[in-house]
Amino acid sequence: ISTYLVLTLLCGLFYWIFGMSIFDSVSHSMTTIATGGFSTHNDSIGFFKNSNIEIIASIFIVLGSIPFISYLKFAQGNKKIFFQDVQIRGLINLLFVSVLIMFLYLLFNSDDNLLIEKIRIASFNVVSILSGTGYVTNDFSLWGKFPLIFFLFLMFIGGCAGSTACGIKIFR
Repeated sequence: ISTYLVLTLLCGLFYWIFGMSIFDSVSHSMTTIATGGFSTHNDSIGFFKNSNIEIIASIFIVLGSIPFISYLKFAQGNKKIFFQDVQIRGLINLLFVSVLIMFLYLLFNSDDNLLIEKIRIASFNVVSILSGTGYVTNDFSLWGKFPLIFFLFLMFIGGCAGSTACGIKIFR
């Protein structure tokens, strides 16, 4: 419980520092770490139109998608657990490859954004969908059929076993 509480408080603090109201930062931090994705606004995280908030959300969604036992092992002295755990390495590799695929797709199929924006948009949406969080900033249904099918497969995978993320889990 203490790990969950610390992560939630840190997430809420960063949300507040980067522009959310106290109410929004508390509400969103609870659903970010829980990878529930509920928002106080119809436009989800996109309501804030703030890339820093998207980055904070992405970081804490990944932290919520890691097995909570890993945090305990880290606190007990295993400082390499985050690099040794096969699930965590699998999650990070899957995220990296998926972000790269979605970035390349956006690079060749969208003229709307700058290069760095395409990386941010691809990263945020892949992290949100893979974990099952479901936060959105863009209507990715307008991107074409490939992202919809790709996201459908990612959504079934989910995060690591022992995390708050949904899906079949990396371990299985």
